[in-house]
Amino acid sequence: MSIGKRIGRIASGYLDQTLRRLEDLDSAMDPTGIHRAEAEKEFLDSMEQPRPLPEKPKTVEAPDPTTTETLCYKTLGLKEGAALTEVRTAYAEIAQRADPSKYEEGTEERAKAESIRDRVDRAYQYLLKKLDPSVERFSEIDIP
Repeated sequence: MSIGKRIGRIASGYLDQTLRRLEDLDSAMDPTGIHRAEAEKEFLDSMEQPRPLPEKPKTVEAPDPTTTETLCYKTLGLKEGAALTEVRTAYAEIAQRADPSKYEEGTEERAKAESIRDRVDRAYQYLLKKLDPSVERFSEIDIP
């Protein structure tokens, strides 16, 4: 087996491992699958017959920030309360390994890499805003 194929298999194995870890996090957040089943049923019902809009919009509770923060740490493979440098290091490592440009266009590996990269990017941005207040302040500056 050539070196290129070995490297490809290693990268593919890493993507599968990371994707399984993220899917395990999803199932841990909804172990019974009730929310997913309810969402699927509601979607299918809405496709069958259009419903009139409700008169009073439902109030949606904001997600618990501690749960969101915990999920973000787990997404990056870190313990809750990790330092900013650890978050940056973990993000850089995962982002490098799950870089979609390493895979051919339209392949399953590229789709997995894009999915992983998207989730890791969102988790990193959330934690970055929490851990480094200067990020929010300087992101609004327009330099001509």
